[in-house]
Amino acid sequence: MSEIVVSERMKQILIVVPLLSSALAVFFDVGYFYALDVNLFTVFSLAEHINFALEALPLALGGIFFAAVGVVLTSRLLHAEDKSKERIRTAGRAPSWKDRWPLLVQPAVIGILALNTWLRPGLVNYVMLGSLISGAILLWIIPSGGSRLTFMTMGTGSLLFALSFALGYDIATGYAANAPYRHTIKIGLLELKAKVVRSGEKGLLFHDEASKQLLFLPWSDIKRVSYK
Repeated sequence: MSEIVVSERMKQILIVVPLLSSALAVFFDVGYFYALDVNLFTVFSLAEHINFALEALPLALGGIFFAAVGVVLTSRLLHAEDKSKERIRTAGRAPSWKDRWPLLVQPAVIGILALNTWLRPGLVNYVMLGSLISGAILLWIIPSGGSRLTFMTMGTGSLLFALSFALGYDIATGYAANAPYRHTIKIGLLELKAKVVRSGEKGLLFHDEASKQLLFLPWSDIKRVSYK
């Protein structure tokens, strides 16, 4: 009987994980274009966006794995917190560090993440910090039991999509601000120094060094694209 249950769960995992990974990867590409110009999203087809999103697929799979680990660790930490509170409540002595340490983990993590956000501002860090603070408050309000696990599971799923969007946004803004212009695009007798953003069936999306603008050119106007 247990083997049948395990088999059914494996089937569910094999169906859910690829679908969830693909959805997260698409959210990454939406965030990427939102940072550039969301109106340019429709220049490329859905199939092209899915293809673009494949670059984020390893990150999505890693995010799902770490999210699952995070839910398990958080569940155990909350259980330790509940036991610690019970020991402090029933102890006939002053609470020791052994009693108090589970209560200090969340404030410590929030403090470290707040410092990292201040030193390295970015949408990903803001999303992480905001979700951790709001999650800590809600978990403090929600009583112990199955409702906590349900909240953590739903909250983690929502956080994954928000982080995928934020990661795409941060990568696009970082690429636009810091990446060197390594492409040369020849248009007639003119050569443009550029950094290519996306290449699709209709044409090429790129940052132009001279005008500092984001441009899209159809392939019929482009003679050559070189990289160095």
